[in-house]
Amino acid sequence: MTLKILEVAEPTNADWRSMFDPLNAFNVSKLGSARVAPIVLSLKAEDGEGLGGLFGHACWNWLYIDILFVPEAARGQGFGTKLLARAEEFARQKGCGGVWLDTFTLEAADFYRKRGYEAFATLENYPDDNQRIFFRKSLAPAPL
Repeated sequence: MTLKILEVAEPTNADWRSMFDPLNAFNVSKLGSARVAPIVLSLKAEDGEGLGGLFGHACWNWLYIDILFVPEAARGQGFGTKLLARAEEFARQKGCGGVWLDTFTLEAADFYRKRGYEAFATLENYPDDNQRIFFRKSLAPAPL
């Protein structure tokens, strides 16, 4: 087989699929089905406008939180804590043993620490003098 490396200036869905599909097939053959389950919790204004919330997905017995955003005017009112608690309950219902996420030092690292999350990796100088911090939290079994 002859291969060459090409830089794709405008990648298409087909480009992505040519990489994702075989990698996913390999992972599934070794780990079993990922059973991906998305979670979306939206913070809405009275007029229905979406102003923030939480977006993530459960996969291979872990919940990954991709986005948790509370608008500045609503911070300090418990919305972040409530969003996180609902996501953790969702994770338990899906059989997840833990939750993981990442954030920057300029964002909410202390918020997650206060809610029982522990840093397990840090990417220095990402960007500049900031850090990208990866957090995880082990979930206790759901109460009976």
